[in-house]
Amino acid sequence: MGKPEFVYVTYIATTPEKLWAALTDGAFTKIYWYERRIESAWTVGAPVRFYDGDSDVVTDSGTVLECDPPRRLVYSFQPEFSAEVRAFPPSRVAFTLEPHDGTVKLTLLHDELASDEMARQFREGWAPILSSLKTLLETGSPLPRLASLVAKGRPKTAKTYKTGSRTLSDPAWVRAPCSAAPRPGGPRARAPRPPRAPGPGPGTAGGSWWGAA
Repeated sequence: MGKPEFVYVTYIATTPEKLWAALTDGAFTKIYWYERRIESAWTVGAPVRFYDGDSDVVTDSGTVLECDPPRRLVYSFQPEFSAEVRAFPPSRVAFTLEPHDGTVKLTLLHDELASDEMARQFREGWAPILSSLKTLLETGSPLPRLASLVAKGRPKTAKTYKTGSRTLSDPAWVRAPCSAAPRPGGPRARAPRPPRAPGPGPGTAGGSWWGAA
């Protein structure tokens, strides 16, 4: 039996060239991908790095496995934001772009995942990211950010992150659910959750940036 995987398909009113640029240009990915800035030479064997905004903090990494612009892009994907997730084997992300009746059919295949729970978390993360990509290309503006995903995948430091009307600055708040509203007089202290293994096989930390824990 193979490792867990999932497929996401959407149709975007754009051109293959514009969609390709949106997937590979770090200035573009920062807009819809929760400030993730992707960088690579986009040749087979070249490293892929995801940075936290304009910083030098690497949140995820990989290697280009296939690159056929503007039709197909495949790279390995390895979260880097904590020791727990760095222990897991890399998964694989494949984008296929196909012209379709004046639109572009975008198919994402994310496979080689360690467990069904990890597949669920990635699925919950990809859906708002790719929905925001579609909206950005079609309207010029991304979707509003989901507070539950803003801080996912960032190192747990005292750095502050804006999430609408709230500012997350305490490490204990980095993984707090969006429903945890501050109490009058200051934020409610919440202890970080311990790591957990999601299902059979190698697990992932309980608060993966790909979905609410």
